[in-house]
Amino acid sequence: MKKRVILYIFFFLLSLTGCRKEFLIDNPTEGELCLVCYPGMRDTTIIQLYKTVPVGGRYEGSPYLQSANIAFSVDGVWQKVEQAAARVGTVPKGCWFVAEKVKNGAKVDISASVASETSVSASTNVPSMPPPFEYSITKDTWTDLTIEFDDDPATEDYYGVAVVCERTVISATGRKTETRHLSLAEDGYGTQEIAIIRDYYDAGFTGWSLWPQRTGLYGVRVWHDTKFNGKRASLSARFGPANFSIDAKQAQEIISIKVRLYKFTEEFYKYLTALDYQEHNDYATYGIIPMKLSFTNVTGGCGILAGWSVREAEWVTYWQNNNW
Repeated sequence: MKKRVILYIFFFLLSLTGCRKEFLIDNPTEGELCLVCYPGMRDTTIIQLYKTVPVGGRYEGSPYLQSANIAFSVDGVWQKVEQAAARVGTVPKGCWFVAEKVKNGAKVDISASVASETSVSASTNVPSMPPPFEYSITKDTWTDLTIEFDDDPATEDYYGVAVVCERTVISATGRKTETRHLSLAEDGYGTQEIAIIRDYYDAGFTGWSLWPQRTGLYGVRVWHDTKFNGKRASLSARFGPANFSIDAKQAQEIISIKVRLYKFTEEFYKYLTALDYQEHNDYATYGIIPMKLSFTNVTGGCGILAGWSVREAEWVTYWQNNNW
């Protein structure tokens, strides 16, 4: 009985280690500026600028600030920054954007200010081009991808793998094409719902927006090169189907894919790990261990400025039928 009591006390004290929370709130009645931007190999760099909502507060309408002064420079050269009054291509209404592709290796600086608010600023570098790679794919119920490349021993790198999918439907009414990503397939779990150990993070990434996920659209699997620095890397990921919308009944259907190898900055990786920890760590959710706060490299506010680059393989035919 005495041993059982001691054991109960031990687990009770262990649970208290997760109950400590620290909040540094200078002015709880006001928000702060939040800047989110992922410069990289897109034709347009999208800038999201918000003002955080205090605890107990609420906002109405668009979350994006409608009036701000934003300065954006690439290698010291200032770029034209515009705001989308309506959706412009892939730029959501209310977001700011720079209609220029940022080259690999470039240094990006950004600052933003709004009347009566503390200005925010951040800097990052767009990574160099990812190394050439080889890959193999096996198709069954799932799509299993293995990608191999030589990692640079002189640098600390962060890689991501994704599969882009293009579907063409040809019928009597014409030809339609849509582009999606294969969705990540969630890894299995051990007995008694104990999660397996991962050496990677799964996320959704559109090129301008990032969120943690185990499965879903725009899936990308991200690794730190800790275990294979300077070696031949062999990375694997399992994918499910893409979320297509065009009706393919009584039509010829052709699906092509291309594999992407991303390279991300350290800020990107740290931000993703913080988001993933908050989203998926059950031990922190139930108070067994402390909850980590999010990562930011934005001075004067919160958010993230993080660069990325990508190398793509050629399109290959993945699947086709001829029901037309």
